[in-house]
Amino acid sequence: MAKPSIKLGVMKWPTGTMIDTTFTVSIDGERAFVWTGGPTEISRVLEDVPRAAEHAGFTPRKFAAAAISHMRHHGIMRDPVGGEMQMMAVLWRILDAKSPDPEHPGKIGDYAGHDNIEADLRFDGRTMRVAIRAWRKFDS
Repeated sequence: MAKPSIKLGVMKWPTGTMIDTTFTVSIDGERAFVWTGGPTEISRVLEDVPRAAEHAGFTPRKFAAAAISHMRHHGIMRDPVGGEMQMMAVLWRILDAKSPDPEHPGKIGDYAGHDNIEADLRFDGRTMRVAIRAWRKFDS
């Protein structure tokens, strides 16, 4: 596996062809799940979660917050459909987060497809921070 080439919270984004991105998602330092997808799957997450949230009567952020809270306290839902939507909502929240790299403004989702991403959702009371580490898939 490629070693992370940058410090936590700082992203360096390569130029070039998009590849599958592997997201390793942790909550307060504990691995919750690993998900791999390419541009098509990432687009699906970005499109489907807001629709599911609207259908449930939530904003996308509140829908994702509920999914994250459930995952934080109870883990991934056992129901396969519910568990998949829960993971998609968590991914949506990460993709929707602001990039911490001033050289790459916008959202993390604007750059997904170039790097592998580790995201740790860290909580301090009711405040959540998304700690990000990204690296090129083929770096050694």
